Amino acid sequence: MERTQKMRRYILGAACVILCSAVQLSGQSYEEQALDILKLYEEGQTDTAYWLIEPLKRNARFVPAALYVRAQMTPDDRALNLYREVIALEPTGPWADEAAYQLVRRYIDKRDSMASWTWYSMLTTNYPQSPYKARAFSVLEGVASWQFETEDERVSESESSKSEDAGTKEEGEAKEDEEEFRGYALQVGLFPTKEAAERRLAQLRARSLQPEIFPKDVNGKTQYALVVGPYESREEASKAREGVTKACECGAFTVLVE
Repeated sequence: MERTQKMRRYILGAACVILCSAVQLSGQSYEEQALDILKLYEEGQTDTAYWLIEPLKRNARFVPAALYVRAQMTPDDRALNLYREVIALEPTGPWADEAAYQLVRRYIDKRDSMASWTWYSMLTTNYPQSPYKARAFSVLEGVASWQFETEDERVSESESSKSEDAGTKEEGEAKEDEEEFRGYALQVGLFPTKEAAERRLAQLRARSLQPEIFPKDVNGKTQYALVVGPYESREEASKAREGVTKACECGAFTVLVE
């Protein structure tokens, strides 16, 4: 009985908080409502914030501030499209550069190096005066490495059932490859197929660069990275970046191949 009474008091208290918050938000613009809801969310009143954001999903469907707040309150990949909508609705609006910055951060969390740097490039190109430009660069530089292995370790059962001699031969070849290329490098491209990566490799070799192709897991899918190197340290790779980007006329960022 006592436990039931406590639960009732909790529910009544929560309902009172939500009702009071709803009354407080009434009469405000959609943007003001969204910002107040975000404040509640950041203060830890998540249940109230989620309840109050529901009407804005319907009534403020095309309001950038409301979309941005919804994205901030969305922990999974659905937030990515919300941030993109903010930018698409008002490319020169007050929320566009911050949405681009958040996309950089979200893709860093996903370990998607190419998408992170792509959105950083978009941020610096479209919003050169934005205070989020320096913050995005700081976050990107804070990533010690975009680590990936030289071999795809997801071996199917059929592959693992090959003869012992063939397996020994492949293992030797893999070890030889790892000895040849291991350490810090500069990634200059990421492609969905090995054929596409090979076409770009041929173009870059014509420009006196010697990139290598490595499989890279991106969101559970194998893509193919073009990397130049290796370098003995992260600092050495950073020093080489300017020359590499000039030669390939593309972006380049540090990765760790091991």
